[in-house]
Formats: sequence, structure tokens, C-alpha cells
Amino acid sequence: MALPHLGIGATNYSMKQYQRSSYILVFQAPGLAELWVAGDQAATLDSMFTSQQYGCRNPSAITTADVDWFRAATCQPGAVTAMLSYYRALVRWSTISDRNDPAWRALRSQLDMPTLVLHGQDDVALGEELLTGIEAAVPQSTVKLFKNCSHWIQQDYPQQVNEVMQEWLRQQAKRSQ
Repeated sequence: MALPHLGIGATNYSMKQYQRSSYILVFQAPGLAELWVAGDQAATLDSMFTSQQYGCRNPSAITTADVDWFRAATCQPGAVTAMLSYYRALVRWSTISDRNDPAWRALRSQLDMPTLVLHGQDDVALGEELLTGIEAAVPQSTVKLFKNCSHWIQQDYPQQVNEVMQEWLRQQAKRSQ
């Protein structure tokens, strides 16, 4: 969900996408990033999930209690650093200068397995253009674009996400018989 193939996504990066992804640069600063995300009892999560710009598009998708749960989980010791480590590793491995490094090749290799890609049309972090040409990197991909949907696909439309995933898994099970 909301994650392009790095080999395809990297070739489709535009200036607009660089702007969308600029938060990742803030996440590279140890201590500062943790303070930004977890400061004031993780109040940043309020806007991430509920603001008109960044939040869920489905108004009934996420309640105050849901956000409070995410905030409490985020405030657990080590939780923010663990969350930010994904972004730190992403930058570290995507900027490796040695193109022969096995990690570099692995991140950009073709995925030869059935793959379901779910993407929100209104995702402010990852533009739809990052999916262009995905079939070259993931030949067995099925892409489902959710309209009027944010980066938080599973929070915006949990029932629909579950239905799409269950149907896709049923189809995969039939193909393997």
C-alpha cells in the first residue's frame, strides 16, 4: 500500500515528487526528527491523519480515539526511531554509489511474483506518476487506484481495502490450483 517499486519510482521522480518527499530529508536528522514527530505527545499525527491537506479523505475514516491510539503507540520508548529507521535506510540504500552493491541491485530488481499494489489517488506523499511503467518491474502486478483516497488507504477505506485484498488472494489461490 502506498509504496512504489524503487526502480520504477526513481525513474518517475519529478520536481513535484521531490517536493512531496521532502519530509524524508527532515527524517534523516537524528533527534530532530524524533522531536518533530513525537513532540507534544505526538501532536504532529493529528494533522497527518485529520488535516484537509494530509489527512484521510473519508471523514468517518479515523476518529479522535484512533488518532489517540496512534499517538500513544508513537510515544512508546524507541517507537519513533523505529518508524524513522525505514526512511533513513531508504535514503541510505537508494543513494549507494556502488551500483554493483547487492543491496542496490535487489532494490531495483524485477519482482517475479503476483503483487497487489494499492494506491490513493489523493496521496500527498507519493504521486500517482510513480506507478507509471510498474508492469516492467512487476510483470504480475495488479494496481488498484482508490479515488478520493489519501496516503492512509487502510484508514480511509478499510472495508474496501479488505475486500480488494480478499478477492485478489482468492484469485491467486485459484491460479495456483
